[in-house]
Amino acid sequence: MKKRMKYLILSVLLITVFSAVTASAKNVATAVLEKAESGNDVTVSVEFQGSKSEAITSLRFKLLAAVEEPGDVSFESDSVSFDFSNLTAEVKDASITYDSDVTDYVIDIVVSGKHNIFQNAEEGVLEIGTLHLPSGEYYAEVGCVVTDDAESSASELQYVENAGLQTMTAQLKNSETVQIGKKEQPDTEPEETEPAPQKPENPKESESVPDPTNPVPTEPVPSGSATGSGASSGSAGGGSSSVTKPKLSPAEPKKNGLSAPKLTVKPITGTKKLSFSWKKVKGAQGYQIFRYDEKTGKYKKYKKVKGTSYTAKFSYGKTYRFKVRAYKKKNGSNVYGAFSAEKEVTVSSFNKQKKPSLRVTLPAKAKKLSFTWSQVSGAEGYQILRYVEQKKQYKVVKTIKSGDTLKCQAVKYNFAEDYRFRIRALAYDEGGNKVLGAGSEEFTITTPPAQVSKIKVKSPEEFMIKVTWKKVEGADGYIIYRSEPDEKETMKKLAKVKGNVRSFIDEELEGGARYYYQVAAFKRASNGKRKIGERSAVKSAEVK
Repeated sequence: MKKRMKYLILSVLLITVFSAVTASAKNVATAVLEKAESGNDVTVSVEFQGSKSEAITSLRFKLLAAVEEPGDVSFESDSVSFDFSNLTAEVKDASITYDSDVTDYVIDIVVSGKHNIFQNAEEGVLEIGTLHLPSGEYYAEVGCVVTDDAESSASELQYVENAGLQTMTAQLKNSETVQIGKKEQPDTEPEETEPAPQKPENPKESESVPDPTNPVPTEPVPSGSATGSGASSGSAGGGSSSVTKPKLSPAEPKKNGLSAPKLTVKPITGTKKLSFSWKKVKGAQGYQIFRYDEKTGKYKKYKKVKGTSYTAKFSYGKTYRFKVRAYKKKNGSNVYGAFSAEKEVTVSSFNKQKKPSLRVTLPAKAKKLSFTWSQVSGAEGYQILRYVEQKKQYKVVKTIKSGDTLKCQAVKYNFAEDYRFRIRALAYDEGGNKVLGAGSEEFTITTPPAQVSKIKVKSPEEFMIKVTWKKVEGADGYIIYRSEPDEKETMKKLAKVKGNVRSFIDEELEGGARYYYQVAAFKRASNGKRKIGERSAVKSAEVK
């Protein structure tokens, strides 16, 4: 089972409930997943235990269909689908996202209505629908997805009171995964666990690796640089030197009529993926990739592949050894060919010491700030943090889930306010633990004041016009713009006044001429520059 699947039992349904419930209620929810009697379908239900399910009008949760062993089935983005049952809901949506690198499908299910969606549920169990997986022989597991919201508990779901005034929680228990197909059992031939090559007689020619009897220090993302395929240096675990590592062994001679494949293993720069490829072996029906295990000192079967290439994720900065062999069917059983030469490779490192550069701008007419930043090698995502003055600390306000995304719009802003932001890269170690990079330098942005409103223009006396306007919160001052006589399009800056001023008198004007005016508020940023808000509507008056 993939490591990410170990979290499925503690997964969180992201449920929003618009209902009339009491703040003291502590409900329990369960995702009920059952394999259909025929085919590879999975029925999906939600049980909301307790007396409050009759008030629920909306819910949302995510499923993960993880294909562990695809067999001979070709999986594509449209291989998985979801059909809803006859629910009393206006909105029924299932968005499916496919990750071809690991053959995973994330199914984001949303059910929402104006009335109670549990009204036809029997004993509080609501039938959501059926997840359809492809036919054929393969092994997959279906379960719920753990939320990545740092503020949510991994064993609770969220719901809201009738008017949405208070967020509540309910315990999530007993949600289990469903297995599709049978997991391939290791072959019984003694070659399946391959002993490592003999250690060199001359200890000076050997290399040191961590003592397999002692754990490697728990640095989640060790630093290091990538090495090419077939490199003969570097440790496999990056720990202390206490035992010797065998030399890389050459390819074996032809065996059972199958030659040794010519293996190449390369790190994919900027990711924690390795790319495997080899030349086709005549007569082969498939291949087995073996990985060296430092703890046992032996090779173990890692992956069974039909083609001549494979890509997989590993741990950043860690060094691995691999070899591959072909197999074919003979008299109903597998027979195995010669092993390739060993290849040693180091996964590209996540440069967690690298500080990304950040820039924040305010696009015209946008309701959110715009963020752009530089890429960090090996990053799998980024976190945008905002400084909270009341708490004197930074808080994560946006998590970007791709290392290739270098811009986004986030954080709804207020007028005439100072904002302080940083950004940092993040990655995940082999156990799925989050590893955070160094924070960027602080970027400060000041938003301009709101548009000036209720501007009035009149000529109280000869050769004079008086302009008045409504106060704008946060404004440090105002700029008055005026046209040339009878020329509306020739608006130019006329004067600047302080923030406590609400009027301006324009004198020595041409009698009988019409003048046009606008007013804009401004706020001074920390660097002293003025941030000017949107100009007011144009108003005019004829001079007496």
